[in-house]
Amino acid sequence: MKSRLAITFALMLFLSTKIWAQTPEIRNNYVDSTGLPHLKIERSMIFTPGDSGLYNHHPAIISFKNRFYAMWSNGLKDEDSPGQRVVYAISPDFIHWSEPKVLANPTKTNDTLNVLTAAGFYQHDGTLVAYFGEYTRHRQNTKLYAVTTEDGEHWGREIDLHLPLIPNHGPQQLKGGRLLISGNFLFPYTDDPQGISGWKTSSFYADSLYTQDNSSAFY
Repeated sequence: MKSRLAITFALMLFLSTKIWAQTPEIRNNYVDSTGLPHLKIERSMIFTPGDSGLYNHHPAIISFKNRFYAMWSNGLKDEDSPGQRVVYAISPDFIHWSEPKVLANPTKTNDTLNVLTAAGFYQHDGTLVAYFGEYTRHRQNTKLYAVTTEDGEHWGREIDLHLPLIPNHGPQQLKGGRLLISGNFLFPYTDDPQGISGWKTSSFYADSLYTQDNSSAFY
């Protein structure tokens, strides 16, 4: 169910981005030769932009204390441009969603707003953790932060995880309990069950080959 919701949310958020060209007709005809059933997908529109906050991406969704929480990157008009922030919305039933609230606003570097990226959720023992990354306009000084809440309404201070990467998903728990974050080539891990301290970096590259891991690694 959670994976289906995540896929649905990603689709809805993508479709909510304002598009000026004519929307082409899409036919999704399901064909599977192995006999796998066609899943019935639940859909819900979470956010429709107005005159600002036009570029919405990096979605994540989680169920926490009988409510759904969705977070995403909210750009002014372009992908990963200065001023991009992180917002979230809440729903009791996946159908009716609150207005987006700001989870984090970017700081400035040399009078230019930095860029924030939503980096997913994690929960443990009644505490919800939301992650987001930050870098400068030129993809430098990459940092990963976490904020926590116990009631879904009141969030604690930003916690610098001292990790130079920006992932698109929150930590995943391994069989032994260790938490792992997947970047492009950095794979930080921690044995802290809350996922907010004790992070250590690991990579298939030598330390001398990188200083940070963000979207510039795609280029």
